[in-house]
Amino acid sequence: MKRHYSIWISILMTALILIGCGNEEAHNQAQAVESSDQTPEIILNSGTSQEAADETLPAEDQEKEPSEYSEIPPSMSTTEEGPDSMSISSAQAGKPAEQGQVSFPEQDDSLSDNSSGMPKELDFIDAWGEWHHMIVNQNVPPCPYDWNKMSRDSRDFPLYDDENYVIHRGIDVSHHQNDIDWQKVKDQGFDFAIIRIAYRGYGNGTLNLDRMQNQNIRAAQQAGLSVGVYVFSQAITEAEALEEAELVISALKDVDLELPVVFDPELIRDDVARTDDISGNQFTRNTIAFCERVREAGFDPMVYSNLVWESEIFDMTEVSRYPIWYADCEPLPQTPYDFVFWQYDSEGKVDGVTGNVDMNIWFEKIR
Repeated sequence: MKRHYSIWISILMTALILIGCGNEEAHNQAQAVESSDQTPEIILNSGTSQEAADETLPAEDQEKEPSEYSEIPPSMSTTEEGPDSMSISSAQAGKPAEQGQVSFPEQDDSLSDNSSGMPKELDFIDAWGEWHHMIVNQNVPPCPYDWNKMSRDSRDFPLYDDENYVIHRGIDVSHHQNDIDWQKVKDQGFDFAIIRIAYRGYGNGTLNLDRMQNQNIRAAQQAGLSVGVYVFSQAITEAEALEEAELVISALKDVDLELPVVFDPELIRDDVARTDDISGNQFTRNTIAFCERVREAGFDPMVYSNLVWESEIFDMTEVSRYPIWYADCEPLPQTPYDFVFWQYDSEGKVDGVTGNVDMNIWFEKIR
C-alpha cells in the first residue's frame, strides 16, 4: 500500500508541475501579446470597433490610424468629471445588459420637467453594455421626435411616419471600405453619404487626408447622393482643431457639398492616446474652434456625438449651437437632446460596399 501511495503522490506532483509550466507558458504568451503593438479596441462614434493598422501612414503613426468604426466613445473613468465639474457615475453597478437583449430601467415620473418635456435625469446604456446615470441639462434643446412613430421595414431600415419630417437613408465611409460602387448604393435607396475627409493619428498626432476622400466625394455625387464629410479629430488644443479645419477647407476648395462638415472628436479605448488627459472643457473649446472656422469658410458645421459625450464630456449648452450627428446602436435613440442625423448601426450590409458599413438616417424637417 505504501508503495502504491508513493507512486500516486509522484504522479500527482508531476501533473501539477506540468500544469504549472503550461500556465506559465500561457502567461508568457499573454504578456507578449500585451507588450506587442496589437490593434486596440476603439470608440465607435460609434457601434464597437477595432483600430486598424495602415501601412501607408508615416512610420510613427502607422498603428495609430482610426478604423472605419471609430465613432462610439467608451465610457469615461468613474473618477472623471464632466465639463461642469459635476461628478457623474459611469457604469452603474447591478445593471448588466444580457447578450442579445436590452432592458431599459423605468424612469421616475417625478424626475420629469414638464416645461421642457425632458426628464431631469435618466439612465442609459453605452456600446459596451455599461450603464450610466445622466443629469439632463434643461438648457439644451430637447429631442423633437415622437418614437411611437418609428418602425422598421423588412430590411430593418428605420421608418418615421411624421408629416413634419422626411427621412433619408445614408452611410458613412472611409478608405477602409476600399472602392465603392456608388451607383449600386444609390439604386438601393440611399440618399446621402458622409465621407471621411481627414484624420489625425492618436499617437504622434500626424494629420492626414483620407486617401479615398476625393474619389468617394466625386463618385457619390455623380451617382446622385448628397454628400457631407467628417474629420476624425485627435486635437488636444484649439490650434490643432483649427489646423484640422484648414486642411478640410483646402481639400474642399473645388467641391460643393450638400451636407455639413462634421467634427468628430474621439477617445481611444485600450491604448495610450494623446487625448487621454484632455478635459471636457478643452474638447468643447476645440469643437467650437473647428466649427466656427469652417462656418467662416462657407460650410455648414456639425458635431458627431453620442450620449456618453453629451452627458460626461461636452458642455452641451455650448455644443448644441451646432447640429448633432448622434450615434447610438440601441433600437431607439436614448438621448433627450435634439439631433439631425442618427447613426444607428455599425454593421450594415450594402451592395456595392465591401464589408460592414455604418448606417444612418437624416431627419429633414420640412414644416
